[in-house]
Amino acid sequence: MFNKFIPLKPPSVKDRFVPFAAQIKRNKDKMYKPLPNNLTIKDSSIHGLGVVATENIDKNTNLGLTHLLLGKKIFRTPLGGFINHSDDPNCKKLEQNNECYLHTIKNIKKNEELTVSYTLYNVIAEESLG
Repeated sequence: MFNKFIPLKPPSVKDRFVPFAAQIKRNKDKMYKPLPNNLTIKDSSIHGLGVVATENIDKNTNLGLTHLLLGKKIFRTPLGGFINHSDDPNCKKLEQNNECYLHTIKNIKKNEELTVSYTLYNVIAEESLG
């Protein structure tokens, strides 16, 4: 009973007879994408997994949202979750209106891992957040 899909509004007559894959293809620009098309997640030579360019990326490019700051809570996006540290980074995080965005500070080549210089912060115990 609860696993039945109930659409919020009925599909248009045009969409009723269009295969689902074709509907997705037609609406792909409106769908959620965890990473920009020019990035992917791969094994990292630095640590675990990392964000890697799938094509050349110019300096001063905004790659998207990495973190959302809501009160005392920080929410990390997939883009922000896989960026590794480097003492010689090719990106930096810029905060704007309680949102952090990843910007390139160097030209990045295809298959190059994106990195930032981590900042140090105090981890607050969950119990103390009240």
